[in-house]
Amino acid sequence: MIHNENSLSIVVFCNSDSYLHDVSHYPQEKSCKQSNLVRFTLRSNSLGLGQPTDLDFVSCLANATFLNFLLIGKNNFGGIFPSVICNFTRLSRLDLETNKIAGQIPSCIHNLVGLQGLYLLGNKLSGVIPSGAGKLQNLLYLDISANQLSGRIPSSIGNLTHLTRVILSENNLEGHIPSTLGNLLGIALSCSAELPQERLQMSEVAAKLSSIKNKLRGIRSLQQRQILAGL
Repeated sequence: MIHNENSLSIVVFCNSDSYLHDVSHYPQEKSCKQSNLVRFTLRSNSLGLGQPTDLDFVSCLANATFLNFLLIGKNNFGGIFPSVICNFTRLSRLDLETNKIAGQIPSCIHNLVGLQGLYLLGNKLSGVIPSGAGKLQNLLYLDISANQLSGRIPSSIGNLTHLTRVILSENNLEGHIPSTLGNLLGIALSCSAELPQERLQMSEVAAKLSSIKNKLRGIRSLQQRQILAGL
């Protein structure tokens, strides 16, 4: 469904049974000229061939400086996380979930200062979680589960006081779980990590620690033990 063709503002193409897999068929020439685009949705189709060039079309949206929603999750897109996405500073929701997107989460992700929902789950992302993600002060939902992320959980994530749900499960994270995560309302972790020596302030936190592949260590306080016992 395409609204207002002469001055395109919304592109929606989702839940389709179409046989179209190659997004090179998408009318890029017309869309590249659309600076008024606010919503771009290709969610829940069978688009993409799992190839490195699948996401080339995203660069065609570079002029869409008013883009508010970029929803291309639940497809078969391959390729590297497009760093051009960092130019969409008005984004409130970015959904790339359940594709075959590889590479690292770009460090410029902190440019998306208006972002409220970030859904990157179910891809092949590797490398570390950028510490700059802690600058996304408007973020409400963060799900980067089921990837190949490694390294430590940045303590800056705990500074995102508006977050209501954080899901980091099914990655290769390690090290200490930052005590700052106690500020968050909902947590789902699955990693080889140690709980912090400091006592987590979770008496009013809806904490959910995933036990999948967990090797949690350093449970030193009674409160931490009670939290885990109740899972």
